[in-house]
Amino acid sequence: MNWITNYVRPRINSIFSRREMPENLWTKCDECGTMLFHRELSGNLNVCTNCGHHMGITPRARFAALFDGGLFTEVAVPAPTPDPLQFRDQKKYPDRLRAAQKETGEKEAMLVATGEMGRTPIVAAAQDFSFMGGSMGMYVGNAIIAAAEEAVKLKRPLILFSAAGGARTVLKIVVFDEADYRWARDVAGRYPALPLYLQPGNHTPPPPDDDAATVDQAGIDARMRWLVERVVADGWFTATVLPQLHVTLWGNRRGV
Repeated sequence: MNWITNYVRPRINSIFSRREMPENLWTKCDECGTMLFHRELSGNLNVCTNCGHHMGITPRARFAALFDGGLFTEVAVPAPTPDPLQFRDQKKYPDRLRAAQKETGEKEAMLVATGEMGRTPIVAAAQDFSFMGGSMGMYVGNAIIAAAEEAVKLKRPLILFSAAGGARTVLKIVVFDEADYRWARDVAGRYPALPLYLQPGNHTPPPPDDDAATVDQAGIDARMRWLVERVVADGWFTATVLPQLHVTLWGNRRGV
């Protein structure tokens, strides 16, 4: 037995050989390129300590910082119909979904939870941009509804963190008459930075039990012309007028 070859040399190599460092110990800042130690980065809420760049944060990490003591309870979200559109581009949607689930460890792009923030009970929902860009599929819609229903049931404030790739915060107001128009102008004055869309309303929706009923297109066209002329006459060029989409709201007996 050659004890130098079989024992001494491996022992020396194990002491002086360079050990591989785990890849997840460091994160590169997208803005300045600084390599940041993961504990230092997470302790600073995913904000670069060198340049102040805000990096992405997952819903679980966000909730850990938001809720007192990092404690929260997840709210169940109804499962949607899987791939109802049978959508496919380069990959099938179910394949993309499984890949995102494997990469993120989450089942979907939004997390809903309850807990306390500053000892105040709240409901919170957060999108996960790392999950297919915060994909706004049926599950995300169900999650927002579940969050709202939970907040109403528990009589708590609802906080929603949006992190979608293409979503924008806008406001659409359906205008039926002069009173609606004046109210829209008042809203625009209060929130000047919020994109505002106006749409003429349909005063005569078809009855709920008559799917074949016709739409008063002439009336809609007339209100569309009135609305455009009103906006132009007032010089209100920060508002965008949309065509009537023939969607009916049965609750107040007027189409929207």
